[in-house]
Parts: sequence; C-alpha cells; structure tokens
Amino acid sequence: MIHSFDQALEVVLQNALPLPPQWVALDDLVGRVVATDISAPYDLPCWDNSEMDGFAVRAADCRTFARLSVSGFVPAGASAEGLSVEPGTAIRIMTGAPIPAGADAVVPIEQVTDEKNSIIISKQVGRGDYIRFRGSDISSGEVMICAGQVLRPADINLLASFSLSGAKVYSRPRVAILSTGDELVPVGEQPGSGQLIDSNSHSLAAAVREIGATPIMLGIARDTLESLRDKLSAGLQADVLITSAGVSTGDRDLVREVLAESGVQQLFWRINIKPGGPTAFATLDKRLIFSLPGNPVSSMIAFDQMVRPALLALMGVQASTRPQIRARLLAPLVNETRKLRFLRVRVSESAEGYWAESAGDQNTGIVSTMIRANGIAILPPDCPRRDKGEWVDVQLLEPLVHNRAGCPRGSAPVLPTVKALSFVARSGTGKTTLLEGVIGELSRRGYRVGSVKAVSHHFEVDHPGKDSFRLTQAGSAATMICAPDKLALIKNFSSARDISGLLTSYFYDCDIVLVEGDKEGPLPKIEVFRSGCSDSLLCAERSAANCIAVASDCPLDIHLPLLDLNSPVRVADFIVSEVLSR
Repeated sequence: MIHSFDQALEVVLQNALPLPPQWVALDDLVGRVVATDISAPYDLPCWDNSEMDGFAVRAADCRTFARLSVSGFVPAGASAEGLSVEPGTAIRIMTGAPIPAGADAVVPIEQVTDEKNSIIISKQVGRGDYIRFRGSDISSGEVMICAGQVLRPADINLLASFSLSGAKVYSRPRVAILSTGDELVPVGEQPGSGQLIDSNSHSLAAAVREIGATPIMLGIARDTLESLRDKLSAGLQADVLITSAGVSTGDRDLVREVLAESGVQQLFWRINIKPGGPTAFATLDKRLIFSLPGNPVSSMIAFDQMVRPALLALMGVQASTRPQIRARLLAPLVNETRKLRFLRVRVSESAEGYWAESAGDQNTGIVSTMIRANGIAILPPDCPRRDKGEWVDVQLLEPLVHNRAGCPRGSAPVLPTVKALSFVARSGTGKTTLLEGVIGELSRRGYRVGSVKAVSHHFEVDHPGKDSFRLTQAGSAATMICAPDKLALIKNFSSARDISGLLTSYFYDCDIVLVEGDKEGPLPKIEVFRSGCSDSLLCAERSAANCIAVASDCPLDIHLPLLDLNSPVRVADFIVSEVLSR
C-alpha cells in the first residue's frame, strides 16, 4: 500500500517519542530541550537594589531644588545593613547595590547637583524610581523555563543567575547512517568506470549534526546479504538507523529483506511523493529505521520531510516542521505526476510579499539545484500546474538573508517579523470590547491591524449546503472561497498549530496582529483584569515572562505597567510605544 505524505508523517511521529531525559552541565545546555519545568528557587533580584549610580532618598523629601545632606555610601557588592536614610538625607549608592532602610527611590547622579556633602534635587522624584524591587524579574517558585523549550544563551544566563549548574534535558539520538551499493566508493578514493562516490552518507550526517543529533557513520554495505547483515546489525544498536539506497524494486535491493530477518516491523514502504517516493519506515522496539532512496536529492528531501521531524521529536522539540510561507510565482511550476510534489525554489521578497521561482533542473540527480534553493514549493497531487502570479506553499530551508557579496544562495531579503500581541483574560472581563476599541484606534492612526480569535475547541465556519462545504466534506484538505475583493481559506489540520507560526504566512502585510486568547502561547501578552470577575491574575498563577502589561479597571499592586481598561486610546498609546515603535 502506498501511503499519502500526511499518513506517513503521522505514522512516523506517532513512533518518535522523546528519548529519556538526562542531566547535562550548564555550559553544554545551549540548543538542548528542557524535559521538565524549571522553577525559580528564590526571588530575582534577591533584594531591592539600585538601577543607577546615584543617591538613595525618601521621595517625600525630593521636591525640586530641595537640598539633602549625604550621610553614607553603599558601593556595589556591599551590604546596606546599619545604614538608614533619615528625613532630609540621602545615601550615595552604586548600580546593583542594596537599597538602605528608609529609602523609597533612587535619584540618578545626572539629576542632582552634587556638592561635597550634600546634593540639590533638579527633578521631581517619585516613589519607586530607579529601584529594582525584590522578585520584580522572577518570583520564587515561578516557572521560568517550561518543558519543551529549546535553551538559548539568554536561558543559560538565567540558570546561571540562580547558580543552577545544569538541567534535565531530552537525550540526543544516536543516528547510524549506512550507504548501500556495489557501485559506491568512499570519499578520497578515485571512482572507476561505473562507480560513484558515496556522498549521501556525508550529507545525511551533516543534516543530523545540524539539528543537534549524533551521527554514527557505518560506511558502505555491498549488495550481498552477508555485508548487509553485518552493517545493519551494527546500525540497529543506535536509536535511529538511516540507510541510503537499496529499497526500490530492483533485483539487488536487499535492505528490507535483511531488516525483516532482524525482526523489525515495517510500517510503510513507498509514499505518494516526488522526490522521495521509495522511502520505507520500520521500528524495532523503540528504535526507528528509515530506508531512503539513493538519488542524492531524493535522499536529502526524504530526510528533510520524514527523518528530520522524527529526530527533533525524539529530542523533545514540539515544532518539528520547517517554517512555511505563502509565495507568488515568478514563473509557472509544473507537477507532471499525480503525487505530492516537492520542488526546489528560490524565494525573494518585495513590497507585495514573497515570490518564488524554480531553482533549476528538478531531476533528482541534480545536486546544484538543491544548492541554489532556499525553499521547497509544495504542489498537491491534484495540481498539475501553478501559473505565474499564483500562490504556492513554500517551506523555508534557511532564513532569507541579504548577501552583499552577490552569491545567489543568499540573494533573498530578510524575512520580516510580524509583530503580534495577545490579550488574555478570564471570561467576562470585556477583553473583546477593549480589543474593538484598540483596533479602531490603531486603524485611525494609520496602522494596518490583523486580528486572530484563538479558541481551544473545534469550530465550523462553513455551512451544510454550501459548495465549499461539499468540497471539504469530499476530502479537500484546503478550500478557498475567492472573490475580487475578499477571500476565505478553510484548512483542516491533523494537529494543533502554533499561532505565532502562522502569522508570517497569513498576516505578512499587517503592521501588528492582535490575538484574543492563546493563554499558553509564546506571544507577548496584555492581561485584562476586571474587578468582580476574579480576585487573582492569570499571569500571577502562570509564568509571567511574556506578560508586558495589565489593563485593569482598578488599582493593582504589580510591577508591570498598569493600563486603564476603559481607555482604548491609552492602551493603543502603550502598544505604539512599546511594540510598534521598537
């Protein structure tokens, strides 16, 4: 039975369960995936401290031109015990030094006239000015890094700030790689007539290493049962085994036969895709076995579409597929098969959006086309052709970057980042009403605003009896209703989609996207709070790392900016200042 691409990928991912976690030392954690939530063992900062070099003062003493006597000094790294800011006095303080008793503000040195034993205040001072309060960054017990997060240098800094010497992360899979065929010779050896250099094992090893897994090179197995048994037996000791060639319909394709002798369970052979169709997948206990075709491009694309997501899933990565955009064609693309077609393309950008064109000859033996490509265009099995100007889905193989040296591999411009902000709240707080006002206000200021309503339950936007509904019911994976001035896309997904990952594809022409809901997502958030609806904040009960403000109808004792829930204009002012202008 030939599987569809979606069926095959689903089978692979169902079997690609995260490997057991292991403790890894701090300096080796970057790029690893956290296996469990990591909570703050104590408040950060641990004490109230100064943001600036200046003077610790009592705000009530600091009317403009007031003179205060300087009664002490707290350098960085020193203790403030025994020191107190009495009325009419100030204590000189350095950045990071603890706030002495009695002080409720810091005046930067630039805002005073500094005389020998006194200072003159030149600017009004408010309570809390230039103080980093205890726990204002992270509170004790707060989840600061969630399970499934890929650790970045900033995360390492955070762990080190709490003196954490390591963390539990998912193990990296050991991936055995075997090339097969009598015609192959290793790199470094001159090929004779009818012979080929084994390049596939090296490109596969590079792809494995690029995503953080560990390749194990098994060399070349000859087209004999004895040679294959020896090499495959060694490969089955790894977490994942990848073979290249030996799984098509030729008389000497013995890989599947030898694997069957070893007791593996074959889950599929052949996928309705091109290139990469003669791909097989099997399991042995929890080990994964991929048998890829031998043509270089087929091998690389089959790896990218099937093996790469599996390896990332084994390492605990939740978003294991390539980023995808929508691009318009600069020239026609043809799918001469009735298969899902992966076509190598060059992607570029203009003021109108993204454009794509063929990277060259699509023959699976032409490696240079793979070198020139920075994206893979996807044409469905029932789509024999896309004409110039039509839209295609494109997976990005690499970030689109400027290349001042003129190399064609880097000639496409940088992908714009779509600015987005979610509004979260408990029910009944009036966040939709607030969003209506904010969208209207931003639109009046000339911003192009997109909006997303995020829900956790299934919903149906189409209706029985409509032509589009009938097409979807017939099995259409995506149905578009298109008029001269509007379009609607109805697309079914087999698994949940990260909202932030969809923004580039569908909101690339917006200045900002405002999302209603998506409490668990990674987008920065404004929490909406209304007195009487609840006595606690959502962001106080969860990680508040990506909460940037609270819109409330009453005063709250928080360190985040407090916005007026009943003033969309003030909320819009904040969004322009803190999101759109940055």
